[in-house]
Amino acid sequence: MNRRGERLIDAASELAENSSHEFWARWILGVAGAGLLAAYGVYCIATRQALLPRTRPRLGLAEWSGSAAIAVGLLYLSTAALLHCHWFWSGHPQWHGLGQLGKVISLLGIVTSVAWLVYLFFALT
Repeated sequence: MNRRGERLIDAASELAENSSHEFWARWILGVAGAGLLAAYGVYCIATRQALLPRTRPRLGLAEWSGSAAIAVGLLYLSTAALLHCHWFWSGHPQWHGLGQLGKVISLLGIVTSVAWLVYLFFALT
């Protein structure tokens, strides 16, 4: 297996576990970081304009508009929910189950958003 595949498996197994219950992780990553990402997701949905990082043909930002921007906005919102559930709730000794359930629901949102983007990209072009 190549290094990229190993890193992906390591990241997935780390995400499946509960996070640490440290102050900086809960409030900076779980609240501030997730909040900024969620705010941009709402902006993308409201304005129907979105920027999404791209890797090919070269590094940069891809600009999306219309229904694709809504899908990108929902992708950002789902990712923000995943970050919040992982860093804020899953490390809590009493509410870790809520964090795990939230991670599953937000992962479904991520998969749905990506499927919508793939459909828009391939079926409508």
